[in-house]
Amino acid sequence: MKTFLPIPILALFLLAASSQCFALEEKTEEQSRAAALGFLADLPELKGVSLQMPEKAFLKLMDQRKLRYERERSDRKGEVSYYVRIPGKERDANVYFGFRDGMCSGIQRLQPGPRK
Repeated sequence: MKTFLPIPILALFLLAASSQCFALEEKTEEQSRAAALGFLADLPELKGVSLQMPEKAFLKLMDQRKLRYERERSDRKGEVSYYVRIPGKERDANVYFGFRDGMCSGIQRLQPGPRK
């Protein structure tokens, strides 16, 4: 009697290979998100912020980390922005967060300000 071992082994190999491909895609997407916000890498206080972040989650993060921020309303309906100042040794870091309809619409690091 013949046994067909090669086909199940091939199927297992293909299944394992495809799952590794999906894991690589997820990791690559995560890495690309981190790379997109690489300009914040030296600010551990802002670890975890993302462009997919809702405004409520952003405010919760700011309160949990006791970060100072200024809220600025826009003339455009549904838009609000926040300026976060993070104290540094020589210069403070200033970061802008824009929100539209409750979702993050942009993050920008501004020129550092002098220590106050």
